[in-house]
Amino acid sequence: MTNDQLRRFVYALLTVATVGSVTARIANVELVFEPSRFHGQGDEPPDVAVRKWPEKRPAAMPTLSSNDRSRWCAVRALVDNGTWIIGHRTMNSDGTYRDDGIVFEDGWQSIDRVKNPETDDYYSSKPPLLTFLVASEYWLLKRAFGWRLTENTSYVVKTILITFNVLPLLLYLWMLRNLLERFGTTDWGRLFTFAAGCFATYVTTFGATLNNHTPAAVCTLGALYPILMANGPPKFVLGRWPLPALPSSSCLLISGFCTGLMFCLELPALSLAVLLAILLSVRDGKRTLAWFLPAALLPTIVQLSLNYWAIGELVPAYSKFGGPWYEYDGSHWLKPGIGQIKHGIDWARQHESPGTYA
Repeated sequence: MTNDQLRRFVYALLTVATVGSVTARIANVELVFEPSRFHGQGDEPPDVAVRKWPEKRPAAMPTLSSNDRSRWCAVRALVDNGTWIIGHRTMNSDGTYRDDGIVFEDGWQSIDRVKNPETDDYYSSKPPLLTFLVASEYWLLKRAFGWRLTENTSYVVKTILITFNVLPLLLYLWMLRNLLERFGTTDWGRLFTFAAGCFATYVTTFGATLNNHTPAAVCTLGALYPILMANGPPKFVLGRWPLPALPSSSCLLISGFCTGLMFCLELPALSLAVLLAILLSVRDGKRTLAWFLPAALLPTIVQLSLNYWAIGELVPAYSKFGGPWYEYDGSHWLKPGIGQIKHGIDWARQHESPGTYA
């Protein structure tokens, strides 16, 4: 067996181990209640115990956090009810209120929700593009197999997690392997980097939850891949400033679409999107303007359109942080009153210095 054959065998072995481990975690994913994080009926809760222990055994749920449950609530509302509304507040004549809806049901609760101060309707605080894509697959599963999120929760959730986390992971590893084969100079360097891509990133850590980070990471590599693989390695001009090789129009189209999708899924990636657009413009401004930029804008336009459909505004819900959409009576995000202490990572600044936190 030659070095090339052995290296490709190791690539395949690492890929199977990575994909297999993530798939196994998805197959067995279930929310676990940790006693140290809860307090019992009538107990004075210590600082770390911020939740009340359930009086009855909760239903087994394959969702792990408020983050992914917020998206699942919106997916369920969109497909089953034809609306983005996941809850509603009803005000009583005596000034009290009652909250009901999907996001307040057992197993579906999430703090990642916002409330329209004019309608008292609750929405997921998450951007709508990923939610809409997931809802599209749920719609297909519901039509094809009759699966419902309320009755076949495990089947629906785990199937979708495999679609949005495992299959993109395979594509991610395939692109990484090809880049390493093209630009790597030693067997050790190629295999070490590939192993790091398999086991040393949060792409696999987030694999068992519905999250935006996994597809965003794949889109990031997808944005760079067509550029780096086009017409040889990047050329170094302007001192040591690297400019990408001149790609074809189809490469610009693919890279642009992945760049726009990357930004829609992970807003801090805007810096990379701008840098990539600048580098490509220096190489070929006309074709970048004709192919890359329109493809990059397409996901953004879809995101804004979905956001307007969801909440009636172009600006995303999370841009309203600190305002009435987030800070309403009973909200996790309501600023604590004078002398009130809130616990958890979101309020660590109240009782920890930056040095203590570090």
